[in-house]
Amino acid sequence: WTVYAAVGGRKNRSYLLSGFATINNANGNLTEAPFNFPVFHDNESQEVGIRGRFNTGFIDHRVSLAGTRLDDWSGSQFPTVATISSNLYNPPFIVAPAYTLLSPKLSSALHASTGAISDTMSVLDDRVQLTLGGRQQQIQSIGYSTATGAQTSYYSKDAFTPAVGLLVKP
Repeated sequence: WTVYAAVGGRKNRSYLLSGFATINNANGNLTEAPFNFPVFHDNESQEVGIRGRFNTGFIDHRVSLAGTRLDDWSGSQFPTVATISSNLYNPPFIVAPAYTLLSPKLSSALHASTGAISDTMSVLDDRVQLTLGGRQQQIQSIGYSTATGAQTSYYSKDAFTPAVGLLVKP
């Protein structure tokens, strides 16, 4: 028998000055609106399970029971810091726009979990195997207003997926 467990986490903070140019005509004139793009992701994950073998008479069983969970909280902001006119073929030198580091507020949360069970029963020296099992999965997505912190959206869905397999080795 094997019993296992794992936990993990990550905290990611990025502060970018980025943007996308819009080409306005065939001469290559463009406008650029760089934006201050701070973003964070905080993740936590857990996994636990047990695997083992046992016999019931002449039937050999290989069983597995497992569960996982992932939680992700994230936030970002996109304020424009300047509007720049330029030309794709003859870009002028410009001074980097001034901006301040921002602290983005929570904008979304994602929670995903799963539980699974299986039993592979075999006879005749593993020449006939029948696997029965299933997986229950759930996902939740929650949106938040970065201005007020109030919940703005909610989605939740779960599903059970059965598993059946027969293997015959003549």
